[in-house]
Amino acid sequence: MRTKKWGAAAACLALAFAVSAFASCAASDNGGGFGADMFEAGYAAGPAPGGDTYGDEGDGQGEDSVLPLPGQLTAGAWDDNRNYAFFKSLFESAPVLSDDGQTREEAGIFSSYQSSEKAFDEASAWGMSVLNRLEVSVADASGAPAAGATVTLDLGEAGSVSAISGADGKAYLFPKTDAAEYAVFAGYGDARTAAVRTDEGSCFVTLEETRAWSGLDLCFMIDTTGSMGDELRYLQSEVADVIERVTTELSETDIALAFVFYRDEGDEYKVKSSDFTSDIAAQQRVLASESASGGGDTPEAVHEALQEVLGLSWREGTRKILIPVLDAPPHDVPENGQDMRSEYGRLVYTAAERGLACIPVVASGTDALTQYLMRSTALLTGGKYVFLTDDSGIGYSHERPAVGEFTVEYLNSCLVRLIGELYDGRERPAVDYRQESAGA
Repeated sequence: MRTKKWGAAAACLALAFAVSAFASCAASDNGGGFGADMFEAGYAAGPAPGGDTYGDEGDGQGEDSVLPLPGQLTAGAWDDNRNYAFFKSLFESAPVLSDDGQTREEAGIFSSYQSSEKAFDEASAWGMSVLNRLEVSVADASGAPAAGATVTLDLGEAGSVSAISGADGKAYLFPKTDAAEYAVFAGYGDARTAAVRTDEGSCFVTLEETRAWSGLDLCFMIDTTGSMGDELRYLQSEVADVIERVTTELSETDIALAFVFYRDEGDEYKVKSSDFTSDIAAQQRVLASESASGGGDTPEAVHEALQEVLGLSWREGTRKILIPVLDAPPHDVPENGQDMRSEYGRLVYTAAERGLACIPVVASGTDALTQYLMRSTALLTGGKYVFLTDDSGIGYSHERPAVGEFTVEYLNSCLVRLIGELYDGRERPAVDYRQESAGA
């Protein structure tokens, strides 16, 4: 059974739920972020979870419990398309100086999944050819970014790959094979305008017709297995706040919201969903009713959840954003003779083709494989990668991903910022969580 121990911080939180222990816990400084300052920040107390680990029994919390107040989880965001050379370096070996003064070659953190020094390996790469990118810039006659256009890379007999241009007019295409001759086209509907190669690995195309998004379709795909129990209630609160803030910021936008929750084989459910609706209040109640339970092993039903996501009622012409929230990878063992690794990549390519920009949010316990899969998912779909950090003192330990410098933000503010950028293309500055707290 895969579980996460709470540690001192969460143990103190559990004690704080008991009225008799509230005063002593609030007055203490336990180093985990759950002292008096945390209660002043506003944790709304609810029933305590049962036990110091999360397993099949879950956290014992459902729709009647009270969520923590939002603005507590901390996170960082990283854009691998903007830092593509850095991303590719994670697959390469580099010289490292040992303690004894000797130099040795150290494999890149992602080198076991695919290598720039060998032919594309469908299985080990999980079906995603992330080292072979073509960036296409789509603009209107005035030179302004053209969003929502279908961009296709035609490789002749080798097939084709498509993506949808974002609010910044960029589309990223990742073919699984090299071709000396290829053509790139962009347009709306059946219209096709040829692109011009501007540089190695990039093209530009100007369209006579441009269109605006007809609305925003926002879907959260959330892992609710037992290992998520140390942070799920906080995540529910943060997500609820994100939804409220996005609907306020984009008040003139037609917004539809959906949820997909998943666990694993043998659990109370494997996948369940609440399809797109403009009834935001009803969806908020659906979110609040979830609790963490089950799991059984490290991999979870990510394949099945993503397949469910693709089957939802996404609307034509909308900006489509998917936010997976998870801490574990999909299963990799062959199922009915099918290698599940390559199947994951097929689903991601389908998401990119339909214009689903992914913003994965990874929680505590995330390993290198999950980091590779989620960063590649964001890369292929023109999204961003988000990871929780230890700065909040909440939950289990969070390993720093292999990224460059980033700003530690509050998770809710980070997601509101990224959703806004993906919708309208206007960059918003990342605000350090300490600065945001000081200005509150």
